[in-house]
Amino acid sequence: MIYIENLIETENRLPSNPATLRAALGDTFLYTQNKIFRNRREMALQQKIKFKKADNSYNTSSLLCLPQILKQKSVPFSENKNALINLD
Repeated sequence: MIYIENLIETENRLPSNPATLRAALGDTFLYTQNKIFRNRREMALQQKIKFKKADNSYNTSSLLCLPQILKQKSVPFSENKNALINLD
């Protein structure tokens, strides 16, 4: 758990950026610290790809959702940060 706590504290100190997914633990850290991750995110945003909270169908069977993801140009992500913060 110490690793998760350190990551949460580190992310809370990083500057906010509209390209990051603050509700997804690790996203802000990767965006600021990993050039390849940052470039891919910026390229996706330039292509008008959106990021949305994953729904039950994606959580149940992500590969079956691929046609819908491609059609809508919308990448699902898990909002996991609050759940991990509340673990003690």
